[in-house]
Amino acid sequence: MQEFWLKVSNIFEMTLYLRRYDSYSGLQLARGDINEEETLKMANLQKLIERTEMGVNSEYRNIVELNNIFSTYGFTIDFNQMENEYYDWDVEEIFDHRFAKLMVDNEKMQRIEKNLSLGSYELFLHKALILSLEMISYFDSERNSSYNEFSTLEECQLMNLGLLTSLSSTLNSNAIGLMVSSSDAKDNLLFSNRFIAMSIEISQEESEKFQIPNSVLFLSLILGGDSDWTNVKFLEDCSFQNVIDLTIKMPQFLDDTAEKNILQGITRSRFPKLVRLSVKYVSLLENIFTLDIVGGLLYLEILTQLPHNRWDSTNYFSSGMVHKMIQDNLIEKDSLMHHLITNANMLAKNPDADYNSVESYYEITKEKFVASISHSSINEFYNPSTE
Repeated sequence: MQEFWLKVSNIFEMTLYLRRYDSYSGLQLARGDINEEETLKMANLQKLIERTEMGVNSEYRNIVELNNIFSTYGFTIDFNQMENEYYDWDVEEIFDHRFAKLMVDNEKMQRIEKNLSLGSYELFLHKALILSLEMISYFDSERNSSYNEFSTLEECQLMNLGLLTSLSSTLNSNAIGLMVSSSDAKDNLLFSNRFIAMSIEISQEESEKFQIPNSVLFLSLILGGDSDWTNVKFLEDCSFQNVIDLTIKMPQFLDDTAEKNILQGITRSRFPKLVRLSVKYVSLLENIFTLDIVGGLLYLEILTQLPHNRWDSTNYFSSGMVHKMIQDNLIEKDSLMHHLITNANMLAKNPDADYNSVESYYEITKEKFVASISHSSINEFYNPSTE
């Protein structure tokens, strides 16, 4: 049966991967107040992302619409007539190689069983629940909700579907997830073992010791922005024996010492079965890549602070720092990493990630695991305040 569940898990892996790109339809990076040189650079960057991550061989005429560019005065390139430098079969070969890396083979499965005490059925269940809970379209993005009672559209949708309930309202007996706000008491979370997902907003005082039902597989911790996280003993007396999927949402403005302190609370002893970690609003990538638990994760999702939130934002892509951290901590140490997703600042006017740095990101990882650029990188580009 283990071999059967591994095959089904791999099928779901492919399904999840393809579902990630549903929201990429109509993507256009070459837009806004940009000149001809910037237009060409952004078009080539989009073509790189599409052929590598999506297996799509776009023509220039389909991804550069001049009416989406503020002014085309002085343009000499006819994008409608530009030849495609790639043949379809070249792109198919690139994508087939990438897709093959999504499959967990027997050798890797044995390493997973040894290091995480998880079988192929647990891997299948993780992906099946992501699909059934309609989580995938909200991964690696920050789609904020316009409804004051929900911090994200994900919470809003799951509440409306009846999949999530909350302590502050009449509990939905059919819900399989619980949302706990900052005003809710955290000492009564063990009252039900039927929840498989919890989203909890916690303060510094609450973060050192709280318990959740053993039934919870998906845990999201939203850290209160009003707390001082510098000296907190984050999760010190906590244990999450069955959590396989963890999301940490940092306050948008957090000093580097506090950030490092929080992340060091994510240990294998506290999360013995953790396979996926998502960290939102992190400032220093080295605080994540140097965690002991990272080498034993299958999925890692990193969303950095928006560039305009920090005056000293590090250019991780253009400096090559992200490539070195991946090489040192995930490749040379022969990690279990299966799919890495990280944010890249691709703003046309002041980019960190350009064609060469993104291509290198794909190149150094392609023989070991799948690496992707986060949805949030695209979402930020369309934000009028940063375009």
